Amino acid sequence: ACCSKDARGKLENILEPYSIGSLQPAQPSAAAKRWPSVCPEDVELRIEGPHGERRMVLSYADLKERYPRTERVVTHKCTTTGKATTRCWAGVLMRDLLPPDEPEAS
Repeated sequence: ACCSKDARGKLENILEPYSIGSLQPAQPSAAAKRWPSVCPEDVELRIEGPHGERRMVLSYADLKERYPRTERVVTHKCTTTGKATTRCWAGVLMRDLLPPDEPEAS
């Protein structure tokens, strides 16, 4: 059978003399420690035109129900430390939220 109830033991035998450590989540960054706790249901996204006119206000539920979810694997590089991190980001594309280009009034 492919599955084993004692997979860790079998791996330890195969990998000897190496050991299997415990997987620990990375410590949050200093910025993440200062980030406030936010309830998504209390947040609204307000989209305004170039002159401040309100185009639309969307709740978190609106975004999830009305627009397709998109995932992208993105690498960000810190400009201070040079450390690069790759993560999968998910959400709504801005181009899906914004109206098509409108001709300028003359």
